[in-house]
Parts: sequence; structure tokens; C-alpha cells
Amino acid sequence: MDSRLLASLNGVPLSTIALDSADNPLDISSRVRRTLDPDQQSAWYSSSLRLPVDTLSANSELTFYFQYDYLTRGECKDVPTDAVAGRIDPTSTLDISHLPRFIALPDMAAFANAGFPFSKFADLSQTAVVMHPDASLEEHSAYLTLMGSISASTGYPATHVKVANPRQLESLNDKDILIIAAGDLKTKLGAWHHLMPNPQSTAGENSIAKWLSQQFDPRISDTAPGTGIATIKSTLTGFESPLSTGRSVIVLAANQPGQLNIATKALIDREIIPDIKGSMVGFDTNHVYTLDNTTRYHNGNLSPLRGAVTWFTGHPLLLAGLALLATFTLGILMYVSLRSRAEQRLKEQNRH
Repeated sequence: MDSRLLASLNGVPLSTIALDSADNPLDISSRVRRTLDPDQQSAWYSSSLRLPVDTLSANSELTFYFQYDYLTRGECKDVPTDAVAGRIDPTSTLDISHLPRFIALPDMAAFANAGFPFSKFADLSQTAVVMHPDASLEEHSAYLTLMGSISASTGYPATHVKVANPRQLESLNDKDILIIAAGDLKTKLGAWHHLMPNPQSTAGENSIAKWLSQQFDPRISDTAPGTGIATIKSTLTGFESPLSTGRSVIVLAANQPGQLNIATKALIDREIIPDIKGSMVGFDTNHVYTLDNTTRYHNGNLSPLRGAVTWFTGHPLLLAGLALLATFTLGILMYVSLRSRAEQRLKEQNRH
């Protein structure tokens, strides 16, 4: 058996890299190379590995396992090489610079899984958190919980995040904004509350509109106990920043400060996170509800071909219409071409 490096992604075998034999340290040519190039380490092996980025999740785990050849000491006397060890160079990198970056927003799944868009910069230097100067203990707790969750995704502490109050909103044009609010959301967001996504209510779902009205008007009493959407206590949603194109605003809101922890507990629970999706999510003590699933803006760029495919994916009826039109046009062209050839053959036959 040959020595090799086995790579797996999230427990699924990915690739096998054959390991070449290292230079013999007593070999004269190897010693000369090391003398001429002191930085050369003949026992190190360099290789590239391609990853299926389309299937990567926010918490993927890449695992390597070294498998070394046996030492042969005569026929049928192979023994393991206990004295041989290997490791991955800690300066190795994952190069994603050539990949297209594009996402349809708002997307609460991207926020719940990886802290996007704030995690674009590991130290959160492009992030501003907006809280009222008299924020409650629960609001501060939600802030610290979310900062810890995002830092866990980036692997780096949130050392450069900016904390601002609602009066400073208009000065945050160069930031992605996280707003944590409990109580009168309309007062805290000001004119921005009109930018909040509205749930796509259907008949019989008046409880959604009632719940939203409570968020915007604290004079309305809390929802009555019950089941389903009427029990929602906190919400997570987002919209494009009115200050800068491409910048995002994420809003974590609750009717009462003590209800914020319902959302924050869900956002750090790996069993619940897969249920967080769409542009607006509601939380109660036992469930997660997708209140709206409409994308309203985009972040990033795609190549013309990928952009066209993405656009048509959101307009299937138009795609079907263009396909029918192309088929009809092609049929006419083929008919005209075949008719012309048939007439040409008849003319040649008449000449003879």
C-alpha cells in the first residue's frame, strides 16, 4: 500500500492525495539542494485540493487523515511505521478569491447560519449595532449573545464593532446595521419602520397583522395565549439600508425585553437554526415561523451567464414563453429552409 493523505468534508470522503517519498537525508543531491536553498524543506509536500463549494455549509468541517505505507521486512512481514508522523502546514489557505459572490436578500438563514452580512469582515469593522441608550438588561444580553455567535462563525472576536444609538442611524452609511429593539419599534426605527417586510398574509391569518400592529404600537395589549402565529413573541427580519446600496439592516425585535431571549436561544441552537429561513421570521417558545419569503435586493455580482440563469430562475413563466417563442421561430426557419430546398430540387428536375 502507498502512503496517502485522505481528505473528507463533513464526514464524506472527498479526495485522496498520493504522498511522494521524501528525499533521503543522506543523498548528496538532496544535501546540495538544501545548501543552495536554505528555505527548502525536502520532507514537506505541497498539493492542491478542490472543494465542492456549492455544497458547503456555514459550519463545514474539513478533515485530513495521513495513511502511511508499511515497512517491508521480508515476505509477509509488513509492519506499521510508528516513527512517521505528518501534519498540515498551519499557513495553508483556502483560496476563494476567484469564486462569484452573490446572494438574494434579506435572508435570515444566512444570518442565522453564518452571521451574514456582518461576518464578511471577521473583526466586524463594517458592522454597527444600534441600541437605545436606556436599553434593558435583556437587550444587552441579546447583543452579547449575537456578537458571540457571529464571532464563532468567523473564528475571530468582534473587536471593531461600533455601537450606536437610534439618533445616529443616519451617520452609519458605511456600515451593515444590526438593530436590537424591545417595545415601541416604530419610535426606535423612525421613518425606517416603513422599510420592514410585511408578511404575506392570507385569509384567516389576521393574527399576523395583529401581531405586527402590536410591534409598532405599544398601546395595544399583548397577543392572547393560543397556538400558531398568534403566540409569536419576537421577530427577525431585514431590509436594504436606505443609506447605502448593497448595505443591509437586520432587526431583532420583541414586544417586551424579556421576549428577546426566545429569538437568541433559537439563533444559537443548532437543531433550530435549519428552520430559520426567509426574509422575516417569527419566534415563540416552541416554534419558528417564516412570515415572509420575498427577496428585495441583492449583494455581490455574477457573470453575465450566471446572472441570466439566476434571473430566469425567478421568472419561470417568462422563461417558458421565450422557450416557446424560440421553438416557434426555429420551426418557421426550418420550414422556410426546407421549402426553399424543395423548390430548388423541382427546378433542377424540370431542367432535365
